Amino acid sequence: MGLDAVELIMAVEEKFGINISDEEAQEMRTVGQMYQYVVSKVAIADRSSCATQKAFHLLRRTARKLFDVPGNQFRPETKLKTIVPRRSRRENWQKFQAAIGATKWPKLSVSWPGTLAILVLAVGVPGFVLVYGATPLGWNSVLAGALAVAFMALTIRTGKFVVRPFETEFRGGLSTVRELTYVVLAQNPELFGSERSALTADEIWSLLASIIKEQTGVAEFTKDSRFVEDLSI
Repeated sequence: MGLDAVELIMAVEEKFGINISDEEAQEMRTVGQMYQYVVSKVAIADRSSCATQKAFHLLRRTARKLFDVPGNQFRPETKLKTIVPRRSRRENWQKFQAAIGATKWPKLSVSWPGTLAILVLAVGVPGFVLVYGATPLGWNSVLAGALAVAFMALTIRTGKFVVRPFETEFRGGLSTVRELTYVVLAQNPELFGSERSALTADEIWSLLASIIKEQTGVAEFTKDSRFVEDLSI
């Protein structure tokens, strides 16, 4: 398997708490085959949407209290960006988690200014050291190269602290209240009175689709879509 495929498999395993062998992964050539495999491994709820409704109402009550969102504007298809605007989103997203009481919560992604900043630091400055450092300061090329590599390693290691203020974007596959509801339900079953809350088939599909969107960057696909030919994995 290629690196993209390995990362996708690991993300699915982590999200659903299952193990997928290399042999089983090789047999998953379409999105639908992966979906059916996950369904076979995850407990399917013999219920309507009771737990989902509980999660949705918890989110709605909390949003009304924290952000003064009218109840009629908080619907499953409501965009999260309208509930938690970009301004102060990072701080308000953390407040949302704390108010919900969730131990696990979707993380925000780095916006393009943050990505640009870390690229400039990680690539631009070491490049400057390599190109211009040796001549004016009399360093030899080996020393300049070592300094460049050391600086790059340090930048990558501490990069998450540098770009933290730029973590303001919702990750691919998480854009609506419905998707947030499924994630909260799946990752925090203790909030709803059980150690492990079974998922409905629709909830499994929604979560799996969100993972595939995040890992591939492809927004539109069906269960018949092929990973290699259609999603370029």
